[in-house]
Amino acid sequence: MTLYQHQKDVLQQTEKYNKVAYYLDMGLGKTYCGSYKATSFNKPILIICPKSLIPQWIEHFNDVHTEWGTYDLTKKKRLDEFMGAERINKVGIINYESAWRKSELLKLRDFTLMLDESQAIANNTSKQTKGVIKLKFDNLILLSGTPCSNARYDKLYTQLKLLGLHMNKRSYEDRYCNFFDMKKSGIKFRVLSKTNPYKNVDELKQVMKDLGCVFMCTDEVLDLPEQRFINVWVQPSKYYKTFIKDGYVDCGDTEYISSSPATDMLYARQLCNSKEKLEMVRTLIEGTEDRVIIFYNFNCELELLQQLVQKLKRPISYVNGNAKNLNCYNNNSDSVTLVQYQSGSSGVNLQKASKMIYYSPPIKSDFFEQSKKRIHRIGQDNKCTYWKLITNNSIEVNIYSTLAKKQDYNEELFKHE
Repeated sequence: MTLYQHQKDVLQQTEKYNKVAYYLDMGLGKTYCGSYKATSFNKPILIICPKSLIPQWIEHFNDVHTEWGTYDLTKKKRLDEFMGAERINKVGIINYESAWRKSELLKLRDFTLMLDESQAIANNTSKQTKGVIKLKFDNLILLSGTPCSNARYDKLYTQLKLLGLHMNKRSYEDRYCNFFDMKKSGIKFRVLSKTNPYKNVDELKQVMKDLGCVFMCTDEVLDLPEQRFINVWVQPSKYYKTFIKDGYVDCGDTEYISSSPATDMLYARQLCNSKEKLEMVRTLIEGTEDRVIIFYNFNCELELLQQLVQKLKRPISYVNGNAKNLNCYNNNSDSVTLVQYQSGSSGVNLQKASKMIYYSPPIKSDFFEQSKKRIHRIGQDNKCTYWKLITNNSIEVNIYSTLAKKQDYNEELFKHE
């Protein structure tokens, strides 16, 4: 495997560091940079990542670093084998939710720790973050594209602390973030300013560079094909209009009853499904013989999309919480791949396709920004086209407007609107 020049540059910049953070934009090959850096220490490697990425890491090491043995540590037998194996060139892979529950990992010494999607430890009070902090690693590699696509310096403290930052959290926030205090229902909150969230940013970037952090955006190093985004408008269904007006609607098989802002927001998003929107998906799929990627949120949407693709007699692949099967995507140039945001907006390479449909929008900016990079990445030779299906005069208009600002759409915004 020959690395791209920008990947070689990343490794060269951090050659003297044993603790690094590779904040590379999605599609620039963080996986390769991380694995080459990790294997250079010639010590056992522990990788903690989202559960959906475990098969990808196993496949990567089996293909690229064939001399290293891989162990899926979510399986008790493989965990015991990993802990007992005397070989140095071994790689154990486990997900964040399981890692802190495996007390055996606290016995590991003299090893390299790699955290993929390291933004998962942003909350320093969570059990999975505390579990990571307790590990006795010698070398550390953090991998994330989030700081490039949506800089959230207030969420980086725990990662920088692991890299060696000598500053407590309150001092860090006072120095680099514009927080202010507010009260709601008698409870005091610290809130980050939306208009001017950060300060002393140039200083912080230098601090991070000195700690072994590398930032790299796609347009700085790659000349990727053009991206084209097309808004496709559909009319809201009568069910959506009724629910918004009356707070109740009977859809035949399901009743939607207004009960709280959280459930109202969920129901409003689900009720944006309509026959017209599904018919538009049909038109878009029938209009091309190329591979198509469709992003969706809910299982009810998956059922509708699956039935449609089956009627069109197109090969189907899936990436969701229950399955990841890309056989049809890999083997059929006219396949349709249905991807759920939570499971496939990151860590899945789909650059064989150049056409993507957003059946419904996510409410997390990270999901939206990362999903674009599934097809617009190294290896893509064709112009990438994205169709956003938007229900007119609905919550989807507001969600997309918020995502365009690279912000999350939340319950407070919904209540305000």
